[in-house]
Amino acid sequence: MKTKLSKSMLMTALICGSIVPVLCGGASVYAAEAAAEDALSSFELNPMIITAQRVETNDLNTPAAVEIYDEKKIEQSGAANAFDVLQDSLGVTMHSQGFNGTSMGTMTSKIMIRGVERGTLVLVNGVPMNQDGKYNLEDIPTESIERIELVRGGGSVLYGSEATGGVVNIITKEKMKNKVSVSAGNYGKEKYTLSLGLDRFNLVAGLENRGTARPMSRPVTGTGNGYDYIKGERKSILWNYKITDGLVFTHAYSKNRHRYEQRAFPAGTHPGIFNDYSDKDNNFLPKL
Repeated sequence: MKTKLSKSMLMTALICGSIVPVLCGGASVYAAEAAAEDALSSFELNPMIITAQRVETNDLNTPAAVEIYDEKKIEQSGAANAFDVLQDSLGVTMHSQGFNGTSMGTMTSKIMIRGVERGTLVLVNGVPMNQDGKYNLEDIPTESIERIELVRGGGSVLYGSEATGGVVNIITKEKMKNKVSVSAGNYGKEKYTLSLGLDRFNLVAGLENRGTARPMSRPVTGTGNGYDYIKGERKSILWNYKITDGLVFTHAYSKNRHRYEQRAFPAGTHPGIFNDYSDKDNNFLPKL
């Protein structure tokens, strides 16, 4: 008896490394075909990107150097905020004005793509955040981030002269998980986070103790000023409300307080001078 082989049966046989089940004409052919289809369907080869062309575009069809940090990748990194997520990215330089990536009053931490400081545009849900020169990436907790799209290279055609070096677009979640987390680290750092997700209302609240760094810096020559980080605290809340299926309103509030001690060397030249820094930030962000 002769058996006629279809193209799909031959392909299945080649994938499975055997042609015996095909010649037998049994149910194993169909089982192998189903297994092959299941295996192929489990791979996601073409993630969608919005930032590079302002419309949803496949990765393969995007003419730009794009890196995407999705929710799983962010969680695996162990990062506490957007600043932590981006600081190890290729082609990105991060400048921290204060201890542990914190800002000091009007002196904020900065991000530069390919060395262009005034050409790196930072967006949150597509809304520019750094056109006035002030943005605090450390105030955006990872619990509220759905993904981050990092576009290296000029984007001035789409976003203006502020994007000659590249664009960072931080996209927040519409739906958050009900979770309480507590973490601690060196220098006495502590972090407490509460996230709440309801039908249309979502919230992430956090309290962070920055700890103490003593000594933090000392003059190389042995003469001059040295600095110690005495204490710091950050309180934040980010919430959103889904008005319609196509419109989400987001509000982010943070309050930071830091204390540094300036000391003269050689020791004992004059007593330490304490410098206190504090700032409050309110951001209202629509998401269409």
